[in-house]
Amino acid sequence: MNKVFHMVLAPTISVAMLGVMVATNAAGSLRRLPEVSAYFDRVAAEIEAVPLQSGPWLGLNIPVIPAAQELLQPNKILQRRYTNADTNEWFELLIVHCGDVRDMLGHYPPVCYKANGWTPDGKEPVKIQIGEIETNATRYSFYREADFMRDSIRIVNIFALPATDGEGFGEDYAIVRRAGRYRERALMGSAQIQIIVPASIDAARQQEIIETAVSLVEPVLLGVERGPS
Repeated sequence: MNKVFHMVLAPTISVAMLGVMVATNAAGSLRRLPEVSAYFDRVAAEIEAVPLQSGPWLGLNIPVIPAAQELLQPNKILQRRYTNADTNEWFELLIVHCGDVRDMLGHYPPVCYKANGWTPDGKEPVKIQIGEIETNATRYSFYREADFMRDSIRIVNIFALPATDGEGFGEDYAIVRRAGRYRERALMGSAQIQIIVPASIDAARQQEIIETAVSLVEPVLLGVERGPS
């Protein structure tokens, strides 16, 4: 794959998902409770604290487009591209935390990437280890052709919600849809995390990169799952 093409394309991968997410602007009275407000602040701080470096992997933040900020009105968004200083491999992280579960409804890779010109090319369940918890995630495959060139990516996607009254982690937005049926649970918020890797990397190496990425976001996932004190 042409290196220039990767440099232009990769920063727009996560933006594709953000650009079509429309928030409902439903803060609700529950958000004003001190324990919920403190919880949102803690999650935002945990996202902010995701390390910029892990071994040879060096991260560079990708600015979130203003339109996405305006539409999502998120508690916190992080977009970051990591490059391996030894091998020049890369992966991207997208972390979105919204104050209302319903803001996430319908907004996940099969919908958002397809809407931005990516063609779905299959999906499969994967297991990821979050601390002592083994849970399900989904790995999606997409490709896109531009300027007579084809680029392919893999996206590991997982949702996280407070587990104080239900499920904490889910591999697709069905967990969000279920939580959105109940106003109090909906207003506890939810997070979505995507790990994006080039499909050109062999499967074993992709798994190593995914494990590195999960270790970086583990405090965020566990912090969301823990919920308010």
